[in-house]
Amino acid sequence: MDEAEVIFVDHRKARDWTLKLMDKVGLPAEDAELFVDALIQADLRGIDSHGLYFLPLYVKRLELGLIAKRGRIRIIREGPAFALVDGGNILGHVAAYRAMEMAIVKARQVGVGMVGVQNSNHSGIMARYTLMAAESGCIGITITNTPPLMAPWGGVKAFFGTNPISIAVPGGKEPPLVLDMATSEVARFKILLASRKGEKIPSHWALDEHGLPTDEPHAALKGTMAPMSRYKGFGLAMMIDILSGVLTGAASGPEVGDLFSFETSEKQNVGHYFQAIHIDHLVPIQEFEQRIDRLIRQLRSAPRVPGVDKIHLPGDGGRETEQKRREQGIPLSPDVQNELGRLGKKYGLTWPD
Repeated sequence: MDEAEVIFVDHRKARDWTLKLMDKVGLPAEDAELFVDALIQADLRGIDSHGLYFLPLYVKRLELGLIAKRGRIRIIREGPAFALVDGGNILGHVAAYRAMEMAIVKARQVGVGMVGVQNSNHSGIMARYTLMAAESGCIGITITNTPPLMAPWGGVKAFFGTNPISIAVPGGKEPPLVLDMATSEVARFKILLASRKGEKIPSHWALDEHGLPTDEPHAALKGTMAPMSRYKGFGLAMMIDILSGVLTGAASGPEVGDLFSFETSEKQNVGHYFQAIHIDHLVPIQEFEQRIDRLIRQLRSAPRVPGVDKIHLPGDGGRETEQKRREQGIPLSPDVQNELGRLGKKYGLTWPD
């Protein structure tokens, strides 16, 4: 995002406007709040590709009936420590939130809770759901499959998604540790931005349609994303797909519906896997927090390479960005603001100044 062209909007104004929009679209108020808060949280934490940038896309899929405006998750089978649920084809942000809520309740009761979800949709940043667990005295683990963007290692055609994983661990006096990453070398959003700007990309980011590394973003968009750490990233993406797709009965591999396709039959049927581990069942929470705090402080005081002023731990970047953006506002490119303005005009809303 070109800093010279960025327009900042107060996150509270953006939230209020988006809630009004979703009311006009026909989303129930409770679901709208969960959805909008997920978008705003993504933008605040600096994951711009999963925030308001995607709002017009979600609205179009809701308008076409590709995502159900109304519905509830339905329990297919359940035990003390597990549940398998049908997401009802509602917004993935809503289904995911409800599923992690269930996992946390089960973890409090028996020590661990696992909830698998089928028939869902793109659910935004995974850190949103693992942070829910961390704030409840649990370790949170979340994975999901996504539409195919990566070829099998050594292959040419996209098969698995850039299937992300997030793990959040609560601290005591220290903030929680939050890992949230895709299994591709970089997010596809970065290649889209490079394409718009006419810039080259590092050749290890993506492969062209022949399966060869490329530094041309247009060729990369016709090809596939490169897995992180070569075959290791591919292997991790495959296992995530098995746990979130095959195990739950959701779509798997190339069966996952394309978020950008608007064919009437193209529902995503994304699969998610949520797990919460209640710490106090295994070790006293105070003891755990003290040990995590000590580990964090040891890491921060570790010897550094010359020129490095701070050891960054998982979650630092998102937390620091959120603090900054709560004060300065969410940065939006002119293109995104124009898209939101056109969307608002369609529903009789003016984008906030």
